[in-house]
Amino acid sequence: MGGRRINPTSVYNSDTNRWSEKLPTPIELHHFQPIVFDDAIYIVGAMTGEWPNEKPVDNVIIYYLERDEYVFSHQIPKHRQRGDAGVATYNNKIYIVGGITKGHMNGYKPWFDEYNPKTGEWKALEDAPNARDHFQAVVADNKLYAFAGRRTSKKQMRIWL
Repeated sequence: MGGRRINPTSVYNSDTNRWSEKLPTPIELHHFQPIVFDDAIYIVGAMTGEWPNEKPVDNVIIYYLERDEYVFSHQIPKHRQRGDAGVATYNNKIYIVGGITKGHMNGYKPWFDEYNPKTGEWKALEDAPNARDHFQAVVADNKLYAFAGRRTSKKQMRIWL
């Protein structure tokens, strides 16, 4: 699901041990952690566009496997849009932590947000202790864990030959 360019959605069937291709994403989508909520796959906090100036996606995007359909859902508040964040579900809410606002240029954030996928309500919570991007998050034993990550800035990147 996702990647550079617009790609088909690949689906693995564990009963048949086979892959199939479904509908491609509606726009180029990358740098996101998809999560399952209510039998759909939610993409909250993705990037689109070319390196290094990727832009955050404006909306939550939902993929319904049974219908093979992508839907643009609630708009993400402009001042909280980012990609490459950790995303996890807990108590029927979706939590988004960290991320980056300016592609691979800079803009890594310690933001921590709660999104209600039923109502579209978006709530900014107290910032996480560390700003980071390019990582994954998970909830286990009533705790949110954010693993690894980095603080991306093209200004700090060096190409080694």
